[in-house]
Amino acid sequence: MLNPEEVREGLKNLRNIYTQKEIAEKLDVAPNTIRRWEQGEATPKKQNNHKLENLLLVNKNKLKKSETTEIDKNPVDFFWKK
Repeated sequence: MLNPEEVREGLKNLRNIYTQKEIAEKLDVAPNTIRRWEQGEATPKKQNNHKLENLLLVNKNKLKKSETTEIDKNPVDFFWKK
């Protein structure tokens, strides 16, 4: 389970990708609930904590897959660029 600091940090990272409303829809909670978690006014219940963990894991994996360098994409073009 995520501790309150991990919840806030995780939501901060997700907000680079999604709006508060989109996160709320994915977790099946009210947007106001996301705001309260972000501000540390409340913490997710066990079920929502697990949903948030899964959402963070999925997006972390997506980011890892998209983090390729120019050399990874096309090494020949990378070395022969002028």
